[in-house]
Amino acid sequence: MRIRAGDSEFYRWLLHHAWLMNWDLDAVVELDGVTVPRRRFFLVWASIALTGGLIPAQTGQLARGFGVTPDEVTAAYTPELQAATIDELNQALHL
Repeated sequence: MRIRAGDSEFYRWLLHHAWLMNWDLDAVVELDGVTVPRRRFFLVWASIALTGGLIPAQTGQLARGFGVTPDEVTAAYTPELQAATIDELNQALHL
């Protein structure tokens, strides 16, 4: 069973760290003429991390933004990424 990004521990980790940084999670950002809730950006980050992991540049960007180390970011999403991968392998065995 694939973990939905919005239900993931990593998404909650992102929101928690944003809250620790006093970011207004309900604020909206205008992006190419479209108003996007800031919370949505964290949902996108979680989706990327849980479907293939983050590249070092992405991990570094999140780490700098949250004032944590890249290893802390990686440790936050790796368990769910591994669980999703194992689940996919198990499903493939039953095809």
